[in-house]
Parts: sequence; C-alpha cells; structure tokens
Amino acid sequence: MQGIESIESILKEVQEEIVPFLFEPTPDDIEKIIARGNQVQAYMGRLSKMLADAKFYQDHAIIYNSNESKGFVVSTVMNSYVRAKCAGENYLVTLIDSLLKKCYSENDWNRTLVSKAKAEMQTFYMDKENN
Repeated sequence: MQGIESIESILKEVQEEIVPFLFEPTPDDIEKIIARGNQVQAYMGRLSKMLADAKFYQDHAIIYNSNESKGFVVSTVMNSYVRAKCAGENYLVTLIDSLLKKCYSENDWNRTLVSKAKAEMQTFYMDKENN
C-alpha cells in the first residue's frame, strides 16, 4: 500500500489526467463503453485513496489552524476562520468527492448502455430467427 501522497501530486493527477478523462463524451461503440467503464472503475479506486489522503491533510490543517487561533475569538467566528485557512485542503476533498460521485454516475450510465445494447442484440437475433 502506498503512503500518503503530497497535495501537489494529487492535485496534478486529478487536474491533468482524471478530470479530462471524466469529461470526455461517452463513446457510441459498446466495446469502447466497456473499456471506458473499466477505466472508470480504476479511477474510482484511485480517487478513493486520494480522498483519504486529502482528508488527512484537511484534518491536519484544521488541527493546526484551530490551535493557532485558540482564545482568539468566539467559536463561530473561529470555525469560519479555520475553514477559510483550510480552503485548499477543503477544495481538494470536495473536488475528489465530486469526481467519485461522477464516476458512480457514469458507471450507472455505462451499465444502462450495455444493457440496452444486449437487449438490441437479443431483439435482432430473435427477429432473424423468426424470419
């Protein structure tokens, strides 16, 4: 198992590889849809690890900034201050979480397309047998 990756390497991979892939249009060819589905599955595993790493950094940033601001102001203001100080970590966690949701959604869509193609093939062969 890999150790915790740097924020920079996580962000770079997400922005340069995963986001462009996930925002490509779904192909029409069933074989390409299946290949894409396999890649989405791989990204889901990768993004899950990245999310855990990003939450590690987020938690440490919250702890650091909370300790830095103790006794500073009332708790609601302090919470807002700490959240603002952790904006980069919060962004990364939110981004990865959103991409994971996109993967789940795309998986469902790919499954639907594969099921549709199977049904069309069955209909085609049944029509061929009946004629």
